[in-house]
Formats: sequence, C-alpha cells, structure tokens
Amino acid sequence: MTQYQANTRWMEIEDDLPPATSKLAVWSLVCSLVFCIPFLMPVLGILLGASALAMMTSSRGRLRGTGLATSGIAISFLVLAVHTYVTYYVVQAVTIPKEAMTAFVGDLRAGNFAAVRERLTADTSRLASDDELVELQQRLAIDYGSLRATTFDFEGRAMPYMFAGGQTSMQTWFGPGGSGKFPVALRLTFTSGELSAGLIMVPNRTGNANPPLLIDAVTIVEPSGDVWTFPFEKTPPGTADVLNNVSWSVVREPNELIESYERALRQAQDACMLEPENGYYLNTLGVAQYRVELYEEALATLEASNAINGGIPADTAFLAMVHHRLGNADKAQAELAHLRLEMNEPYQRNQSESQAFLVEAEALLATPPDQEDD
Repeated sequence: MTQYQANTRWMEIEDDLPPATSKLAVWSLVCSLVFCIPFLMPVLGILLGASALAMMTSSRGRLRGTGLATSGIAISFLVLAVHTYVTYYVVQAVTIPKEAMTAFVGDLRAGNFAAVRERLTADTSRLASDDELVELQQRLAIDYGSLRATTFDFEGRAMPYMFAGGQTSMQTWFGPGGSGKFPVALRLTFTSGELSAGLIMVPNRTGNANPPLLIDAVTIVEPSGDVWTFPFEKTPPGTADVLNNVSWSVVREPNELIESYERALRQAQDACMLEPENGYYLNTLGVAQYRVELYEEALATLEASNAINGGIPADTAFLAMVHHRLGNADKAQAELAHLRLEMNEPYQRNQSESQAFLVEAEALLATPPDQEDD
C-alpha cells in the first residue's frame, strides 16, 4: 500500500459507514412538541431544524433526519401561531375589561348615566335606576375620590363571592346551561384607597360590537371586608354564603375587638338581606348582634333562627346568654339546661365549637349581674 493509499483509506471507511441521524433534527422535533413554554420552544425548534438542514446539506449524505427537521420546523411554526393567537386574546381579555371598568367609573363620576348604561347589559341597564346610579356615584366619589388606575387583580379577592358551591368560571361559561358570562378580577386604585372588583362580563352581540364587552354585574370588596354588588339584584349566588362564613369566623370567638364584631355584623346583615329565610345566616346575625351588645335585636333574631334550625347548640347557647343579659334569669337557666342536654348527645361530645359555647354560657350565667364585664 502506498503512502497515498494509507492517507485516503479513512475517507473510504467513512463512506462505507451508515448515515447518522442528526441530533439537531431530533431536538428540533422535541422542542416543537413542548407546548408549555410559549414562544421560546417553538423558536428554538425552528432554529435547530434550520441548522440541522444546513448541516445535512453539507454532509454529503453522512447525516440523515431531513424529515425530522422539516417536521420540527413545521410544527414549531404552527405552535408559534397558536401561542401568538392565544397571547392576543389573553391580552384582550385583560385590557378590554380594564378599559371598560375605567370608562364605566369615569362616566359615572361625570354623571353621564346614558354612557354608563351603554356599557351595561340590557337586563342590568333596566335594573339600574337613576337613584341607584347616583348612590353608586356618591359611594365611590365620597369614600374613595378619583380613579387613578385599573389593574388586573392576581389575588382575585372578589372571586370567592362570584360563584356558588365551588363552581368555577369555566363551568359557569361553558358548563351545562352555561350563560356565556365570565368573571374578571380587577383592582381599582383611587386617590383615597383601593377596591377589589369582580366583574361579570358578557360579549356584546350587537351589530357594531362597541364596546366589545358589556358589564352584567360588579361586585366590590372594600378594605374593611364589606361586600356589595351593583345592581343589588345581580348579586352572585355565592356572596351570601361567603359573607356568612367570614362573619361567623369572627363572631364565634368571645374576645375579638369591637371593630371586628361591627364589621362582622354588617357582613351578617348583608347575608341575611340576600337570603332572609336561611336559619344559619340568621344565627350568625343573632350572635353578631349579641357581640355588639344589641341584646333585644339578638333575642328576636335568635328566636327566629331557632324556629328554623330546630334547636342547634349555637342557637340555644346564645339564647341563654341573651336572656341572662336582659335579666331573664329563669329563661336563661332553662336554655342552659337544654343546652347541657344537647351536649350530652354522643354526636355533640366531640364538637369543639359547640362545647366552647357551653363553656362560655356556663361561665356567664355563673357570674352575678353586678360582676359582669360589660
């Protein structure tokens, strides 16, 4: 073998080897199939696929994977288009409600009620009387001043009030009997404070579709914890339950600050206004009235809740304490005796909340009236 033959033998051996699959082509296809990282992965898939095709062209047949690279590039372009489409609608879904709420508050503050109604659904516009618009105008302007900014609320403080029974926004929109309405959580920054707002929006089906989204209802959560809806008749179905639960978490405890009890009382009142025949909501209201020393009102409310609930410890315990506060010693002792019988039932012995009410009632009724800490 000559020296030249020895030096060129490696080229012959390399030509005899089977073509290798381009790793860049493989990674191009892999990147194109990763949908969860918007824009980055499809762009990477396109770049890797293009690089793989260039290397295969210059490899004189020693690299294969043209189909992989071509597929990676094609799928990446398709995914990139989907990401762009989705991003556009996500941006629209955030900016349009923000603009709608900003314009709504601006028109309201200016007293331009005709423009306000143009941003409401037909049903909501009929429910919103001039008196209610004036009340809303004054409530926002007097308490909070001018609107400075409307931003998306990632905490979504108003969202728990928007749905009943754990229902989600997707179930409301797309589920059985879906209404086509969808929620948006916003934060409204005024000159004198911030509000959390939950909007129920509806696509504008009219010919000009301007504005593109209409407001069906607005639920406001104030920093104090008070919640209200405009218009009142559009109050979301979950609001009463959330208000009651928030109020109950405070009033069931005997040593909270009076400011906390007063806020809980307002929340309980709102819950009962929404569902006046709910015995559990009435019980929460009666307990809240007791905590703020409205004993006569508490007695009437607890008697009403007791008639509906059929004698639960939370009614009996506070009836005993209310009667004691009002000087009805015999009635107080009778209710306490009834409570003790209830708490001796096997299913009540492990109820820590009810047992705590029994302890509180026994301690109060054992204290002479002239030694009570009012």
